[in-house]
Amino acid sequence: MNKLAKIISLIFHPLFIPFYLMVIILFLPYYRMQSYNFHYKIYLLIYVLILDIAIPIMAFKILKIFKIISNLQLENAKERTFPYIIMLIVYSFTGFLFFRIPYMPPFIYGLFISISLIVLIISILNNFLKVSAHSAAVSAASVWFYIIFRTLEINTSNLLIISIIISGLVMSSRLYLKVHTQSEIYLGFLVGLLTSLSIGEIFIY
Repeated sequence: MNKLAKIISLIFHPLFIPFYLMVIILFLPYYRMQSYNFHYKIYLLIYVLILDIAIPIMAFKILKIFKIISNLQLENAKERTFPYIIMLIVYSFTGFLFFRIPYMPPFIYGLFISISLIVLIISILNNFLKVSAHSAAVSAASVWFYIIFRTLEINTSNLLIISIIISGLVMSSRLYLKVHTQSEIYLGFLVGLLTSLSIGEIFIY
């Protein structure tokens, strides 16, 4: 069970969630998404893969070399400040660039705005207590499937159900590994939930 919990935590690491969401969003049966050709969609995915996954991982490895962080899992709350700053920068930059692309659906750059705010809120809370970034990421993903359903009237109920199940698995894994307490898990879940809903209300609806 310990190995399975680690695998789940790795597969659904917060760095990977935005990429998973972009893969799903770009191939939704929505006319504006269907207007983008396949190569353009792959280009956007490669962009997210490099900027929001590859660059942060390389930056974290550099921080580890200089012993600013002890490991890439960021289990120590005091070591999360610089990694969170890096994540805030790359997510904000991604949101800004998507905002500048003509006719880009607002829920796409809204997604990265909400992720940036989640990272900012967690980084502030991190000065006082440890918050589960995994919980925040998976709860935000569930909310965005709801936002897409409400905005585009596309039936994403299956995706929503799957994301809720995955959220339960991820949070249970973090508890099983004793990386977080229940309160830290619940707080992260609420941060992801409320921030994403707020961004949806302000920028999307």
